[in-house]
Amino acid sequence: MAIQVEHLNAWYDRTQALHDINLEIAPLSVTALIGPSGCGKSTFVRCLNRLHEEIYGARVQGKVLVDGVNIYAASIIPMYVRRHIGMVFQQPNVLPTRSIFDNVAMGIRLNGLASGKELNDLVEHSLHQAAIWDEVKDRATLQIEELMTTLKRNYTIVVVTHNMQQAGRVADRTVFFLSGRIIEEGETSQIFSRPEKRETEDYVTGRFG
Repeated sequence: MAIQVEHLNAWYDRTQALHDINLEIAPLSVTALIGPSGCGKSTFVRCLNRLHEEIYGARVQGKVLVDGVNIYAASIIPMYVRRHIGMVFQQPNVLPTRSIFDNVAMGIRLNGLASGKELNDLVEHSLHQAAIWDEVKDRATLQIEELMTTLKRNYTIVVVTHNMQQAGRVADRTVFFLSGRIIEEGETSQIFSRPEKRETEDYVTGRFG
């Protein structure tokens, strides 16, 4: 799945969170988004599967082309977009009033894929696969990195991280966000060893952020 973002802008009410974002994300790769808190990384990711517009007062302008199809076209149904472009949140409970099991099972139930013991087995398998099953005793960082390396054989992955070492280990390309704008993007090795912009160098070397 190739993703091309063109002139993407996003707002929370009157506050603009993303400013004219243009980015190509290669298929079957891992792209890491880095930058200080509040710089627009998570907003950008939510725009990739139309979750941003679910926030009261939020809106988006611009295009997100997935394999050439603009997911923001008037004819596109957001629910179908979210079925094909998934998101794994930092915390396992996306809906905090429901259990982890119910959060994982919801999509399976809505799509009529399984019930009963088959549903239980599928939820457990999904949690194992996402390295969350042992979450209570281990953050499972290395397992998650190994999982991303395996998954990119079949999926295009965009990951938000504050861990520079993790980005360096798993990402093919890295994008540095600051104040809702892309400051620099490129091959991960180049971003961390030979950044072109002073702001990028200051961030990856820990001078701010």
